[in-house]
Amino acid sequence: MLWDASGLPSINESGVMAFRGLLRGPGVTSESANAHIVGPAGGLTVGLRGDDPTGILPGVNFVGVFNDFAINSAGTMLSRTGLAGAGVTTENNQAVWTRSAGGTRALIVRTGEQAPGFAAGVVHTGIIGTPALDRSGRIGFVTSIAGPGVAAGATAVAWIHENGVTTKLVQSGDQAPGLAAGLLLDGSFRIIFGGQHPLTLTARIRGAGVTSANRSVLY
Repeated sequence: MLWDASGLPSINESGVMAFRGLLRGPGVTSESANAHIVGPAGGLTVGLRGDDPTGILPGVNFVGVFNDFAINSAGTMLSRTGLAGAGVTTENNQAVWTRSAGGTRALIVRTGEQAPGFAAGVVHTGIIGTPALDRSGRIGFVTSIAGPGVAAGATAVAWIHENGVTTKLVQSGDQAPGLAAGLLLDGSFRIIFGGQHPLTLTARIRGAGVTSANRSVLY
Protein backbone atom coordinates (compact mmCIF):
# COMPACT_ATOMS: atom_id res chain seq x y z
CA MET A 1 0.00 0.00 0.00
CA LEU A 2 1.31 3.46 -0.94
CA TRP A 3 0.76 7.05 0.06
CA ASP A 4 -1.10 9.02 -2.56
CA ALA A 5 -1.19 12.36 -0.74
CA SER A 6 -1.08 13.83 2.74
CA GLY A 7 -2.31 16.94 4.49
CA LEU A 8 -0.57 19.33 6.85
CA PRO A 9 0.37 17.59 10.12
CA SER A 10 -0.22 18.38 13.76
CA ILE A 11 3.09 17.74 15.60
CA ASN A 12 3.73 17.44 19.35
CA GLU A 13 6.84 18.38 21.33
CA SER A 14 8.39 14.93 20.81
CA GLY A 15 8.04 15.03 17.03
CA VAL A 16 5.09 12.63 16.93
CA MET A 17 2.70 13.76 14.24
CA ALA A 18 -0.87 13.21 13.12
CA PHE A 19 -2.21 14.03 9.69
CA ARG A 20 -4.79 13.03 7.11
CA GLY A 21 -3.37 10.73 4.48
CA LEU A 22 -4.71 9.29 1.25
CA LEU A 23 -3.77 5.69 0.48
CA ARG A 24 -3.67 3.75 -2.79
CA GLY A 25 -3.11 0.15 -3.69
CA PRO A 26 -4.95 -3.15 -4.26
CA GLY A 27 -8.39 -3.20 -2.68
CA VAL A 28 -8.34 0.47 -1.66
CA THR A 29 -11.69 2.19 -2.24
CA SER A 30 -12.62 5.85 -2.28
CA GLU A 31 -13.62 5.47 1.39
CA SER A 32 -10.80 3.27 2.68
CA ALA A 33 -8.26 5.57 1.01
CA ASN A 34 -8.91 8.12 3.76
CA ALA A 35 -6.93 7.72 6.97
CA HIS A 36 -5.60 9.55 9.99
CA ILE A 37 -1.91 8.70 10.29
CA VAL A 38 0.02 8.98 13.54
CA GLY A 39 3.58 8.42 14.75
CA PRO A 40 7.14 9.74 14.56
CA ALA A 41 9.07 10.10 11.32
CA GLY A 42 10.06 6.59 10.25
CA GLY A 43 7.44 4.99 12.50
CA LEU A 44 4.11 6.08 11.09
CA THR A 45 1.01 3.93 11.49
CA VAL A 46 -2.65 4.16 10.54
CA GLY A 47 -4.53 5.45 13.58
CA LEU A 48 -7.95 5.45 11.96
CA ARG A 49 -9.13 4.60 8.45
CA GLY A 50 -12.33 4.85 6.46
CA ASP A 51 -14.37 1.62 6.31
CA ASP A 52 -12.55 0.18 9.35
CA PRO A 53 -14.70 -1.01 12.30
CA THR A 54 -14.82 1.46 15.16
CA GLY A 55 -14.11 -1.36 17.61
CA ILE A 56 -16.50 0.22 20.10
CA LEU A 57 -19.83 0.52 18.27
CA PRO A 58 -20.85 -2.97 17.04
CA GLY A 59 -21.30 -3.16 13.29
CA VAL A 60 -20.35 0.50 12.81
CA ASN A 61 -17.46 1.66 10.60
CA PHE A 62 -15.63 4.94 10.14
CA VAL A 63 -16.51 6.97 7.05
CA GLY A 64 -15.68 10.46 5.92
CA VAL A 65 -12.37 10.86 7.76
CA PHE A 66 -12.39 14.62 8.12
CA ASN A 67 -9.53 17.11 8.24
CA ASP A 68 -10.23 17.61 11.96
CA PHE A 69 -7.53 16.05 14.15
CA ALA A 70 -4.90 16.91 16.76
CA ILE A 71 -2.18 15.25 18.81
CA ASN A 72 -0.90 16.17 22.27
CA SER A 73 2.38 15.71 24.15
CA ALA A 74 1.27 12.29 25.45
CA GLY A 75 0.79 11.04 21.89
CA THR A 76 -3.01 10.97 22.15
CA MET A 77 -4.69 11.63 18.81
CA LEU A 78 -8.05 13.34 18.51
CA SER A 79 -10.20 12.65 15.42
CA ARG A 80 -13.59 13.69 14.13
CA THR A 81 -15.25 11.22 11.75
CA GLY A 82 -18.47 10.14 10.15
CA LEU A 83 -20.08 6.77 10.83
CA ALA A 84 -21.90 4.13 8.79
CA GLY A 85 -23.32 0.70 9.52
CA ALA A 86 -25.71 -0.93 11.95
CA GLY A 87 -28.30 1.49 13.29
CA VAL A 88 -26.59 4.56 11.83
CA THR A 89 -28.87 7.31 10.49
CA THR A 90 -28.40 10.96 9.57
CA GLU A 91 -29.20 11.72 13.21
CA ASN A 92 -26.27 9.79 14.74
CA ASN A 93 -23.57 9.63 12.05
CA GLN A 94 -20.94 11.99 13.47
CA ALA A 95 -18.45 11.33 16.28
CA VAL A 96 -15.28 12.51 18.00
CA TRP A 97 -12.68 9.95 19.10
CA THR A 98 -9.35 9.70 20.86
CA ARG A 99 -6.61 7.15 20.30
CA SER A 100 -3.95 6.79 22.99
CA ALA A 101 -0.26 6.36 22.21
CA GLY A 102 -0.79 2.68 22.96
CA GLY A 103 -3.61 2.38 20.46
CA THR A 104 -6.62 2.41 22.81
CA ARG A 105 -9.58 4.19 21.27
CA ALA A 106 -12.35 6.05 23.15
CA LEU A 107 -15.60 7.60 21.95
CA ILE A 108 -15.93 11.17 23.24
CA VAL A 109 -19.22 12.31 21.72
CA ARG A 110 -21.67 11.11 19.08
CA THR A 111 -24.62 12.85 17.52
CA GLY A 112 -27.93 11.43 18.67
CA GLU A 113 -26.61 10.91 22.21
CA GLN A 114 -28.18 12.50 25.27
CA ALA A 115 -26.58 15.89 26.00
CA PRO A 116 -25.10 15.75 29.54
CA GLY A 117 -26.80 17.97 32.10
CA PHE A 118 -29.88 18.63 29.97
CA ALA A 119 -33.42 17.27 30.25
CA ALA A 120 -34.05 13.75 29.02
CA GLY A 121 -34.49 13.77 25.26
CA VAL A 122 -32.13 16.66 24.58
CA VAL A 123 -29.52 15.27 22.19
CA HIS A 124 -26.51 16.33 20.19
CA THR A 125 -27.62 17.02 16.62
CA GLY A 126 -24.33 18.07 15.07
CA ILE A 127 -20.62 18.52 15.79
CA ILE A 128 -19.55 22.05 14.93
CA GLY A 129 -16.05 22.99 13.85
CA THR A 130 -12.78 21.42 14.93
CA PRO A 131 -12.43 19.85 18.42
CA ALA A 132 -9.43 20.86 20.54
CA LEU A 133 -7.04 18.78 22.66
CA ASP A 134 -4.63 19.98 25.35
CA ARG A 135 -1.47 18.49 26.84
CA SER A 136 -3.29 16.83 29.72
CA GLY A 137 -5.87 15.16 27.49
CA ARG A 138 -8.65 17.68 28.10
CA ILE A 139 -10.92 18.02 25.06
CA GLY A 140 -13.02 20.95 23.96
CA PHE A 141 -15.74 20.66 21.34
CA VAL A 142 -18.94 22.35 20.18
CA THR A 143 -22.26 20.74 19.29
CA SER A 144 -25.73 21.76 18.31
CA ILE A 145 -28.52 20.36 20.47
CA ALA A 146 -32.27 19.90 20.18
CA GLY A 147 -35.05 18.55 22.36
CA PRO A 148 -37.46 19.46 25.15
CA GLY A 149 -36.97 23.00 26.44
CA VAL A 150 -34.24 23.99 23.99
CA ALA A 151 -35.15 27.40 22.52
CA ALA A 152 -34.31 28.42 18.96
CA GLY A 153 -31.56 30.77 20.14
CA ALA A 154 -29.99 28.28 22.55
CA THR A 155 -28.93 25.40 20.32
CA ALA A 156 -25.13 25.81 20.33
CA VAL A 157 -23.14 24.43 23.29
CA ALA A 158 -19.39 24.42 24.00
CA TRP A 159 -18.24 21.45 26.07
CA ILE A 160 -15.19 20.32 28.03
CA HIS A 161 -14.42 16.59 28.34
CA GLU A 162 -11.96 15.74 31.11
CA ASN A 163 -11.24 12.48 32.94
CA GLY A 164 -14.14 10.77 31.22
CA VAL A 165 -16.71 13.44 32.14
CA THR A 166 -18.30 15.93 29.72
CA THR A 167 -19.60 19.22 31.14
CA LYS A 168 -21.15 22.29 29.57
CA LEU A 169 -18.86 25.32 29.30
CA VAL A 170 -21.30 27.83 27.73
CA GLN A 171 -24.48 27.80 25.66
CA SER A 172 -25.90 30.24 23.16
CA GLY A 173 -28.50 32.36 24.95
CA ASP A 174 -26.38 32.57 28.13
CA GLN A 175 -25.61 36.00 29.50
CA ALA A 176 -22.27 37.10 28.03
CA PRO A 177 -19.77 37.21 30.93
CA GLY A 178 -18.38 40.65 31.71
CA LEU A 179 -20.86 42.50 29.51
CA ALA A 180 -24.04 44.47 30.18
CA ALA A 181 -27.15 42.58 31.22
CA GLY A 182 -29.11 41.45 28.17
CA LEU A 183 -26.09 40.91 25.97
CA LEU A 184 -26.18 37.20 25.22
CA LEU A 185 -23.82 34.65 23.73
CA ASP A 186 -24.94 33.90 20.19
CA GLY A 187 -22.79 30.90 19.26
CA SER A 188 -19.90 30.71 16.78
CA PHE A 189 -17.99 29.12 19.65
CA ARG A 190 -14.42 27.93 19.30
CA ILE A 191 -12.29 26.48 22.10
CA ILE A 192 -8.51 26.94 21.93
CA PHE A 193 -5.97 25.39 24.31
CA GLY A 194 -2.35 26.42 24.78
CA GLY A 195 -0.17 29.47 24.97
CA GLN A 196 -0.26 31.62 28.08
CA HIS A 197 -3.93 30.87 28.69
CA PRO A 198 -5.10 27.35 29.58
CA LEU A 199 -8.41 27.86 27.74
CA THR A 200 -9.52 30.52 25.29
CA LEU A 201 -13.08 30.81 23.99
CA THR A 202 -14.15 32.85 21.00
CA ALA A 203 -17.82 33.61 20.43
CA ARG A 204 -20.34 36.06 19.06
CA ILE A 205 -22.90 38.02 21.05
CA ARG A 206 -26.33 39.46 20.40
CA GLY A 207 -28.41 42.17 22.03
CA ALA A 208 -28.98 45.91 22.12
CA GLY A 209 -26.30 47.85 20.29
CA VAL A 210 -24.58 44.78 18.84
CA THR A 211 -23.59 45.09 15.19
CA SER A 212 -21.43 43.13 12.78
CA ALA A 213 -18.56 45.39 13.86
CA ASN A 214 -18.69 44.57 17.59
CA ARG A 215 -20.28 41.15 17.91
CA SER A 216 -17.09 39.09 18.41
CA VAL A 217 -15.76 38.38 21.92
CA LEU A 218 -12.74 36.59 23.35
CA TYR A 219 -12.55 35.03 26.82
